Amino acid sequence: MPDQPQENNSLGWGKLKKDQLDIENLELIFSDAEVDWQDKLKFFFNPVRFFIYRTVEKYVNNHDISDLRDPIRILELGCGVGSRLVDVKKIINRKGELQGLDQIKLQAEIASKNAKEHGVHVETNSYQPLESLSFSSRFFNLVYLSKELKEVSDTNFLLGELNRV
Repeated sequence: MPDQPQENNSLGWGKLKKDQLDIENLELIFSDAEVDWQDKLKFFFNPVRFFIYRTVEKYVNNHDISDLRDPIRILELGCGVGSRLVDVKKIINRKGELQGLDQIKLQAEIASKNAKEHGVHVETNSYQPLESLSFSSRFFNLVYLSKELKEVSDTNFLLGELNRV
């Protein structure tokens, strides 16, 4: 008996449908635990990720991280299913802590699962865009996002919160 065709849940470039939600499904850029020059060539096709990863890499390399009790803390707002989180964690390795927030709880849960599958530890959670973030002031050394501002009605409030944390 021939194999039954699998249902295709793809909605096109980087999107999947799961539980009636459209979720981001970006592939990892860094294939191994170590980042090499061949991995960096892949940035040619993704300039947004190049900018994010290069900024994180420069920040980590230019800061003293000799005291592991006071690690670099990085937040990704709009982490989606975690592909950027996994890649950024590979850049910072044990030099810092990484947390991801997404408006969609399912995506934050998938991001946590994806990180575990790729052997990296990151904290993920969902957030409400018009509420204060649950972090103390100046908790993070670096905050990044790529598309989240276009999905928020009050960008001034969100930018103020990102500046605060």
